[in-house]
Amino acid sequence: MKKKKVDIKKKPKSRNRLKAAALSIPLLIGGYWANSRGYLDNLPVIGYTETETDRAVDNFPENLPGASRVRKHKYAGSRNLMVHIQITHSLTERQLKQVEELRKLSGRTYEPTSLETIDFEAARVFNDVYRIVTEIRDHYTLRAIYVEGLTVDNEVLINDLVDEVVRADPKITETPDMSKLHTAIVAALGRLYPGNDFTGFPRDTTSVIYQAAKATLHGKLWATATEDERIFTRARRAHDELIEVLKGKVYTQQEIDRISRLIDDDREDGLLSLLSDGSYRVAVVVYGKGHDWKNNIQKWNRKHKTDRFSLVEIYPHGL
Repeated sequence: MKKKKVDIKKKPKSRNRLKAAALSIPLLIGGYWANSRGYLDNLPVIGYTETETDRAVDNFPENLPGASRVRKHKYAGSRNLMVHIQITHSLTERQLKQVEELRKLSGRTYEPTSLETIDFEAARVFNDVYRIVTEIRDHYTLRAIYVEGLTVDNEVLINDLVDEVVRADPKITETPDMSKLHTAIVAALGRLYPGNDFTGFPRDTTSVIYQAAKATLHGKLWATATEDERIFTRARRAHDELIEVLKGKVYTQQEIDRISRLIDDDREDGLLSLLSDGSYRVAVVVYGKGHDWKNNIQKWNRKHKTDRFSLVEIYPHGL
C-alpha cells in the first residue's frame, strides 16, 4: 500500500529569521543594558585564564607604611594594574585665587587658607608618599613612577632637574617652602644650561618637580609622563573657561559637563592610553585625590577586552 503523502508546508526562511531575530532582541537589549551599566564588569572575559596582573592584585599589600587605606578593584583577566597614590598639591597664588573663585561661584562654603598652609599639607602627604613608594619598590621591580603634570615633552628635563637639585642639596625636599625650592630650581637650570636666563621659569612647575623628587625617592626612580600635551593644555584652558561661564550665570548643565570632561575625564582617559602603550604592567601613579579612575577603567575594559585594567587606590595618612 502506498503511503499517503502528507503535504507539509515549509515556513519561509524569511519568517524563521524574523522569529529568531525577535527572540534575540530581549537578549541583546538585556545584555547591552546590563553591560552599559557595569553589571558585567567583574565577570571574567570568556575563555580567559588567570593573568599575572590578577595575581598581582590579589597579592598587593593591604597594609602599607604611610597609608591609611588600600582599596582594590580587580577586573578578571586584566593585563595592566594601575596603582593610584592619591595626593594634594602645592599651589601658586594664581592657582589659589582660581580655586577660591570656583568655590565661590559654585556656591560651596570654604575656609580661606594661605599658600603656606597648603604647601605644608602637601609636604605632609608627600612624606607619606615617600614611605609608600619605598614599600612598593620592595614588592615589585619598580623602575619608574608616573607623576601628575609631567608631559612627554618635559619628562627628560624634569628628571634632570630632580637629579641636579637633589645633588646640590640632598635635603631640599624636606622643606615645604616652595619659594626656596623654586630658587634652587632656577639655579640648577643655570648649571645645566649655562648662559641662559631662567628668571621667568614658571612657578607651577616647581610643584611638579617637588612631586617628582619625593615620588621617585630623590631620583632613584624615573619620573614618567602622565599627560598628553594637547589634552593637558586643553584642560588648563578649560579651568579659565569654567570660571567665565559661571560668572555669566546663564549656562546649561551640558555646557558644564563638557568643560568638566576637558578638565578631568579626558586627562584620565589619556593616562590609560599612555599606560596601555607603556612597558610597565604594574604602573604606580601619583595623582590628585580629586581624580577617580573607576568609571574610566570600566568603560575602557568594555572596549578593550584583551587589554583590561585593574585598579588599586592608596590613601596616604596625610590626606
